[in-house]
Amino acid sequence: MKFSFAALFTILMVSSFALARPAQRTNPNLMTSWGSEEEYEIQSSLSGGGYESKKQGTTTVSTLQAKISMAKSLKNNIQVGGEVEFSNTSGGSFSGSYFEVAGFGVYNFSTILKDTFYVKGGAGLYNTINTRQENENKFGFFAGGGKRFPLWNQITYSPEARIWKIGDQDITFSFYFLNLSLFF
Repeated sequence: MKFSFAALFTILMVSSFALARPAQRTNPNLMTSWGSEEEYEIQSSLSGGGYESKKQGTTTVSTLQAKISMAKSLKNNIQVGGEVEFSNTSGGSFSGSYFEVAGFGVYNFSTILKDTFYVKGGAGLYNTINTRQENENKFGFFAGGGKRFPLWNQITYSPEARIWKIGDQDITFSFYFLNLSLFF
């Protein structure tokens, strides 16, 4: 199935930013542990992100990977958003790039978003490797949860666990140890 990643990414990002009104706070009940109003959360997953270069025989294989998400608070403890992941591998027997995009919803067990347990669920297009060793996009969904721990004024540590089902693949379990969130 051929699909324009740029079109889907644009739709998701425009949808999340269309709700944005940075000049005014629309929900006065979004109070955090520091007493300020927070409507947006940007989360980077350092667990899967990074750059790796290694030798495979006489060939150097390099992989660049990055994942980021953005969520907007709708009510005191409900958020919606989207996430995107980019990966580029070059060298060796497999070279290629892919984007993964998904939308998600979050239920926070407290109205203090920077210090709460939460559950998250979402769906999107995810990369798989087909029988011809080529990238292929498949619909998938996930469910998971985590806990935010305040570090500094607007930054939290947010480890998260997820269960995935992508296309006809077996169910996968993932744990993201190095998630950091920025609230604004």
